[in-house]
Amino acid sequence: MMQTEKQCERCGKIFCCNAADIEHCECSAVKIPGKEIEYIRMHYRDCLCVACLRAISETLNAERDE
Repeated sequence: MMQTEKQCERCGKIFCCNAADIEHCECSAVKIPGKEIEYIRMHYRDCLCVACLRAISETLNAERDE
């Protein structure tokens, strides 16, 4: 498994990314609907940590529910 150390573009946290084997990357545990993926792609150029992925998902879901 080839992991890369990255810095989250959103919060600055250092995390291990395994994009080369995405099924074994910790981000694969976060289920992100298509509209949220589009939001992330529009606002960030690189991978985000799991905490930020979850926060973005929760924020967008809350905005939709209002």
